[in-house]
Amino acid sequence: MCQTAIANLQQNSIKDGRAKIIFSKDKEIIPFIEQNWESMTTMPRRVTQSWYSTVQRSLLKDVKTLFTYEENADDGLMFGLVSQDLRQIKPNYESIGKGCALRFAGDGYAQGN
Repeated sequence: MCQTAIANLQQNSIKDGRAKIIFSKDKEIIPFIEQNWESMTTMPRRVTQSWYSTVQRSLLKDVKTLFTYEENADDGLMFGLVSQDLRQIKPNYESIGKGCALRFAGDGYAQGN
């Protein structure tokens, strides 16, 4: 979700003529995820704000592999994407369990064993 949020924020900034590539976790990334939760995941919306710390852990865990990082005195923790080619962002099919594979069903793809 973090990678998707940052990619969308980048794309929106390009459309606005700003071409911004790094974003504040608290002022931009978390509000984007919160605003677009239903579009980004099938998981139910979290009632508490404890997921904010999960976002930070996810971002920090993948610094230098997926995300760039810097601290800003005014905006706090700032994150961007290592790869600036937004076309490279795609679903992580490796996260699907080894015992579960996608199979083609008549009306689309379905999970199956």
